[in-house]
Amino acid sequence: MSRKTRIVWLAVPLFLALLDLWTKAQAGPYPCGGEAPPPGKVVIQDWLEIRTAWNEGALFGFDWIPPWALVLLTGLAVPLVAWWVFHPKTADAKENFGKLLVLGGALGNLYDRLCFGKVRDFINFYYGSMEPGPGGQPAAHWPTFNIADSALVAGVILLLLSSFLQGPVTAGGKAA
Repeated sequence: MSRKTRIVWLAVPLFLALLDLWTKAQAGPYPCGGEAPPPGKVVIQDWLEIRTAWNEGALFGFDWIPPWALVLLTGLAVPLVAWWVFHPKTADAKENFGKLLVLGGALGNLYDRLCFGKVRDFINFYYGSMEPGPGGQPAAHWPTFNIADSALVAGVILLLLSSFLQGPVTAGGKAA
């Protein structure tokens, strides 16, 4: 891999991580301790709202993993994915770009975990109505997320697509 390619590839995850951190800062104040989150800013009625929230768990609010373990896992994953990015066994563009998206998303959320012990989220999608229904939650609400989460999910989807579109692997380790 040429030096120019490495520089471009390094720029993609760094750009994503910086974009993630910048958008989190622009989203507004995050609640401290037991404070209630500030009111959200409706961007598109009954569809999109910017509302800051802390996520102490993993993607989509899975909170069964302790925060220290998430820091450890992400801290180990970042150099492994970076190695995987810069030592490719394939020239598949979808796979390589997927790796870069995963790396950028991991960097953005790792920064938050190291600085705050949790991740700042702010993007809320709704379907139908944003008004609370039974139980106090809107009837159809996607878990709150951020740019890093979006990059991680898109990267994993690209990696899966690349894997499925490659075809079966032969005994020599190459796609048939």
